[in-house]
Amino acid sequence: MEKEKVVVAMSNDPGSSSVCKNLGAEISIGRIPFEKQTELKQALQSGSFFTERTYKGNTYMGSDFLNDLMDINDIYHKNGILFYELEDNTKDPELLSTNNWAADSYNCSEIRTLNKVQIPKEGVIVLNLRLKDACFVANGEFNIDYKIDLWDNSLKAERKQFPVGLNFDFVDWKEYQGTNNCLVFELLHSASINGELLTRDEVQEEMAGGSNIYYTSHFIFKDGEFIGWLTSNNLEKSFPFHEEDGLPQSISPNLTKSEFDSSDWAWDVSPVKNLLDKL
Repeated sequence: MEKEKVVVAMSNDPGSSSVCKNLGAEISIGRIPFEKQTELKQALQSGSFFTERTYKGNTYMGSDFLNDLMDINDIYHKNGILFYELEDNTKDPELLSTNNWAADSYNCSEIRTLNKVQIPKEGVIVLNLRLKDACFVANGEFNIDYKIDLWDNSLKAERKQFPVGLNFDFVDWKEYQGTNNCLVFELLHSASINGELLTRDEVQEEMAGGSNIYYTSHFIFKDGEFIGWLTSNNLEKSFPFHEEDGLPQSISPNLTKSEFDSSDWAWDVSPVKNLLDKL
């Protein structure tokens, strides 16, 4: 049985609106234990949820609690490439891919899988997302009989290639937001040929994508309702998520002191108060 090596390498270019060069992501979902819920409430009420710290000579506001939330992952934990708003802007910046495969992720449904991740409808749940510079790189050796006639853009013609299935996970936000606005993002986490998974090469992914890790977003759900959004982002926006998507105002280092100060809540609508009222 003759086999041929296949290397699938790609990244998602987020464009100039993001600090990331390659839109890699780590996503975890888990139940927040009661003790951790109490700790969250106390931390938000303490007035020191975000504290000043220094990294590589740069001063920024950070949160130990948000770092801990990333480790809550008893329901789901994967890493890959983030896609949002149904955009597809993939590239292979290091030219690592072999030229013997093809994937038409939007026009060839039989080689694209979309797995819906369910948020439990009971309890307090957190969906954590960390952005980082990383590419998707996977490889394997496959029977040449798996090759079929597929369009090759470089040749402007059909030729025998391996049909690569791209496997995505997503959450249907409309089920939890209570709004017609649709926040859409998907995570590409694996690839397959004829049902056989390629092996992820995490070392090569980091080398090709870079080693920078950026801010995190944390989406809080209670009994199936989306109730709050926390982010460690020190910038104005937490790309690619925006309040225009139907999200509430985020709890971030950019909030004013009054928005953390309960004495001002009677006069100011605070995202901190909104989350505390619903927890």
